[in-house]
Amino acid sequence: MRQIAGVVVVVLTLWAGLRLAGSGPEIWTTWEPDGCSTYNCYCEAIRPQLIRQTIATESNLGFATVALLIAGGLAGARTHRHWLAVGALGATALGSAFYHASLTRVGDWADLMGTYGLAILFATYAALRRWPDRSTWIGLIASAVLVGCGVQMAVARELQQLVFAVLILAAIVLEVNAPGAGARRIWLWAGLACFAIGAMVWIGDATGRLPCWPDAPFTWHGLWHLLAAGAAGLLCRYHLIPNKYDA
Repeated sequence: MRQIAGVVVVVLTLWAGLRLAGSGPEIWTTWEPDGCSTYNCYCEAIRPQLIRQTIATESNLGFATVALLIAGGLAGARTHRHWLAVGALGATALGSAFYHASLTRVGDWADLMGTYGLAILFATYAALRRWPDRSTWIGLIASAVLVGCGVQMAVARELQQLVFAVLILAAIVLEVNAPGAGARRIWLWAGLACFAIGAMVWIGDATGRLPCWPDAPFTWHGLWHLLAAGAAGLLCRYHLIPNKYDA
């Protein structure tokens, strides 16, 4: 309980800091803009201040919360795999928050790199279960894929959704072919279900099938962030905490 209380305090402090700093002067006008800085892609008012989209920025605290819970030991003994998850979740939170605060091209790059990193992380966990004696090669391949994704985002950003889909598919294929995880699979299915619901929300929002209220106190895109963070937390629970009933 002490760790959970500590995480709650840290997250609330971060939220208060974002809310206070967010109304500061806008500094992004000289940065190369993303297309969503002129066309409202996320159905949230774009404000002339330091944090241009408040809800889409603050909702990334969901990823930060999961990272802090793992760092605090709530996912078992902290091994290098735990710290990899903390790093990937932290990068996702920072990248997406930076993007929605700035709505710039470099922010878009940081946002997708965090998203790619999480998909690669879960693919890596599955690969390590399948080939536990090849961890060095798996780490090198994962790093090379992440670098390749960074290049793609720099030169062919229009392929980002296709690349993300390929990474998700690769993670699923590796998981299907990995040794069984016994009773833990309930967390895998829960994580995938949470992600699927989030993806449907994202698609409905992006295609205009969901109603748009730009000045609402919460947004569909913010809900997508929270559902994606929840899915990541459930998948980390699956990969990082062994169950005594596992085969």
